[in-house]
Amino acid sequence: MINVFDEKWLEEHQRKMAGIQKKSVPAAPAGATPLKRQKYGNKKVEFDGILFDSTKEAVHYQELKLLERCGKISDLTLQKVFELASAVYLHGRKKPALRYVADFVYVKKDDPYPGSIVIEDVKSKITRQNRAYRIKIHLMKSVHGLDEEEI
Repeated sequence: MINVFDEKWLEEHQRKMAGIQKKSVPAAPAGATPLKRQKYGNKKVEFDGILFDSTKEAVHYQELKLLERCGKISDLTLQKVFELASAVYLHGRKKPALRYVADFVYVKKDDPYPGSIVIEDVKSKITRQNRAYRIKIHLMKSVHGLDEEEI
């Protein structure tokens, strides 16, 4: 018969043998709220006083700011909200409007289509496959007639 000590040792030994080790999480300072782990493992980054959801998004913002300074794009907007469907009452409860929030929206000044509105969203491979995201992109095209570019 295996006692509790032997079971713990056995579990730890099996973990080490499998190459899996427990990760220690540093304790939060007193009075601070611990940060929640992001759903897709991204890390929030602050740049120019703006908090971005990922490093990739912050880097792309820097690229767009450079293009805006060069005069290739204009009217750069962050986190622009597009309403896809208005609020409704379903089964006696009010449901909020369906919205799509684009990471970046700007006006293109270069060829081939000068003056066209460009909508960009920074996505990872995992989030591109998200069903709700795909539906919202579909609705953006059918409701507003606008395409979205994934970065």
